[in-house]
Amino acid sequence: MLRQRGFTLAEVLVAVIIVGLLLAAVMPLFTQNVTFMQRIETRTRLDRLHEAILLVYRQQAWTIDSQADAVLATGTQVIQPGALVDAQWADVLRIAGLGPEMLRDGHNRPWQVQISQRLTRMRAGVAVPYRVIALASNDGGDYDGAAQALDPGTTFDQATGAVTFAGRDVGTVIDGFTVWDELAGTVDRQVRSIADAYSTWYRARARQSGRSLAADYFASRGADAAWDVTAAAPQVLADCDLVAPDGLWGVPLWQSQLDQVLGLGASATAPWGQALRLRNCAAPARSPVNGAAQPFTAVVAALLPTGVRIEAVATGVPQ
Repeated sequence: MLRQRGFTLAEVLVAVIIVGLLLAAVMPLFTQNVTFMQRIETRTRLDRLHEAILLVYRQQAWTIDSQADAVLATGTQVIQPGALVDAQWADVLRIAGLGPEMLRDGHNRPWQVQISQRLTRMRAGVAVPYRVIALASNDGGDYDGAAQALDPGTTFDQATGAVTFAGRDVGTVIDGFTVWDELAGTVDRQVRSIADAYSTWYRARARQSGRSLAADYFASRGADAAWDVTAAAPQVLADCDLVAPDGLWGVPLWQSQLDQVLGLGASATAPWGQALRLRNCAAPARSPVNGAAQPFTAVVAALLPTGVRIEAVATGVPQ
């Protein structure tokens, strides 16, 4: 019968030494591979959060830029600058359909969040409000012993939105002006189209009423002969006779009934969810109320969060 022979102590020690040498040779490669994958994941999550914030900005543009301070109001939450706080990002995750893991970089560290004050930039003669949001990670680096600290050369100016990433830091920048530029372009075409339709409607009313050059057909004011006294219901009401429910410039199109008269439907609302506005009686409209003569005008406008307007003028010239 054969007797089983075990390993000697010397053989075990040699094996341990060999394994140790192999691990020593392989471990740096393994560590490098893990770090490389973590950095790829960091950049992937940055890209997804960038798109998520743009999506939220488009949906909540009015709410976001109604705030002058360096915060990001996303609907039910207000995101503050600094180390990311999970609870403040509930709206972003919900709207974009993201999981909570996106609130960490590839090294499982919270993002650093920076938000500018409300800024303005001129677009087609209108000061458009916007803000800049930046997310940053030190991508696994350690500065001054703080796991989340960014490189000292990484800077963000809340007053201008200027961003600089330094060292190993990586980040993404969301420029809110790109969102407002898109929205403003849409609403610019919208108010121009409504103003054109309103001008066409004016000419039609003037023909039906005998083309009195003295009357302003942009609205009806009861039996006042200076205005359209023969229009059938629904009539366009004069903003001078109405009080806007929100106290803002002009009156909503629905309150003046212009949306019904022109059959505007959803196009009576700006892309950021606020009703388009009208002045067809008070200045800057040219009307009998302010002593203007033909051609009379009406102003269709969209209000921005700062109160400035993107507007188009409807001109009444009977033909």
